[in-house]
Parts: sequence; C-alpha cells; structure tokens
Amino acid sequence: MFEGPTDKAPEYALPPCMEALPGQQMRVVVRPLGRAHTRLTWCWLFASLSMCSAACRDAQQIFTEDRLENLCTGHVPTCGMVASCVLGEDQYIRGQFPGGATVVVRTDERHRPDTPPPGQQAPTEPASEQGPERTTVTANMLVRLLLIDPRYPGTELRSRGYDNDCGNFDERLDQEVPGGLFELAGGDGVIDHALVVGGDGDHMVTIFSDMNAGYLLRVDLD
Repeated sequence: MFEGPTDKAPEYALPPCMEALPGQQMRVVVRPLGRAHTRLTWCWLFASLSMCSAACRDAQQIFTEDRLENLCTGHVPTCGMVASCVLGEDQYIRGQFPGGATVVVRTDERHRPDTPPPGQQAPTEPASEQGPERTTVTANMLVRLLLIDPRYPGTELRSRGYDNDCGNFDERLDQEVPGGLFELAGGDGVIDHALVVGGDGDHMVTIFSDMNAGYLLRVDLD
C-alpha cells in the first residue's frame, strides 16, 4: 500500500556496485509527484537495483569459476609464521582490507614451467658451502584479487610468494599509482600479481594493503 505524498523525499542506500567513487556523493531520491508517478518510480528503482545486484553476483561468479570458498580460519605453521589455511587451486577466500592474509599454496611437478623433456636432467645450481648442488625448480603463481565495495584506494598493495625452503621470496609491490590503487583493477575489478617461487611443496603466500575494500582471493598455478 502506497502512502500519500510527504514533505521529505526518501533516500535509499545503494548496493556496492552502484556506490559513488571515493570523494563523490550519489543518492537516489523518489520525489512525491503523485501516486501514479510514485508507482512507476518504485518499479524503476526496484528493477535497477535488482539488475545491479545480479551484475555484482555475476562478477563474483565469473571470478570464482565454480571454486569453493575456503573459510580459511585454521592455523598452518609455515616459514616461522602461521597461515590461515592451505589454499587449493579449486578454492578462493574472502577478506577485507586494510590488512591482509597469509595462506599456503602447494606446488608439484605439474606446475614446473621448466620441466625438462624425458631423458634430460633439470638444471642445477652449483655446490656451495651451505651444501651440495640442488635442482632448480620454479613455479609460476598468479595472485588474483577481485575488489568488492571499494571505498578508499590506500597507498600500497603488496604480495609475496616464498620458496618452499622459505629462504627467498618473489614480491610485487604497487605504490604511488596515478589515480590510486583502484585504477589497477580496471573495468572487471580484478588485480593480478604474477610471482615465481622455487621448489616443490608448500609455499607461503602473503598479501597486504592499506586500502579500504573487500576482496576475493584466488591463486592460479601455471
């Protein structure tokens, strides 16, 4: 049942995908211009919000690609720290910046871009005082973030992938981005960080940012 005109035009909260950019203001106002006009306005408003909500869900569905959400609330010792979970290739996690996440990603011979042909040996590093020569094994990781409800771009986005022995790490650091860190996400809202890690087995992967935004995180292995 619709109420009659009032002196104050009601305002309605927008879903994340319709919110204004930082520093801007946006609102939807239904003006009391008669009962028929009000009905049409309500129909337009509900249809618009429904379409936008579906678009937001579709973006997350496209990003997750039928992966399962890992609640990532455990305690996994790694590299002298504690990760929240082992993140599989068929999983993703949900988080909130500012802050970050620490997970473990496992690799094996399937993820070696430099696996030699049958009958050939893998390249080796020369022997050193620390021990004998060891096989050089690397894996390519793609750390992918889908930003949700971005509010403040912050000044830093950092991701690290550690070798299986925790001795070295590969890092991607984004700072002083013209227009802010949100510019890195582009039209699809996704930020990619490519990392190369050494050795088969468990690798600690960390992300950190001072931006204010929710995110979905997945790690693809090449």
